[in-house]
Amino acid sequence: GLECIELADDGYGVPKSSRPYMAQRHATSKLRQFEDIYDTAEASCAPTLGFRGEALFCLANLSRSLKVTTRTIEDDTIGESFCFDAQGELIADSIVPTPRSVGTTVSVFGLMEALPVRRVDM
Repeated sequence: GLECIELADDGYGVPKSSRPYMAQRHATSKLRQFEDIYDTAEASCAPTLGFRGEALFCLANLSRSLKVTTRTIEDDTIGESFCFDAQGELIADSIVPTPRSVGTTVSVFGLMEALPVRRVDM
């Protein structure tokens, strides 16, 4: 648990157009307009929990490495893995084809490694 924490879902995956932004501060693909925050209808823009941009940004900030592997049924015949730097920016040369089923896996390496006073509580 201290070296790597990994969480996977079997959702819809992250579309290619959203991947560079998914770990940026205040980013989310779940909301299309401001009113969606208050829309609880089943057909709303946020029908799934999924991984949220602000949480991914924080994980990128607090870890040695944040890696995402995702595949959508529409965009991909094979999945794609990529990493983000501490500011939530996609590291362009980290993108590699990776086999996986439709969905997303987030892997966090070295969580709190740079903050030993916090890591001791883990």
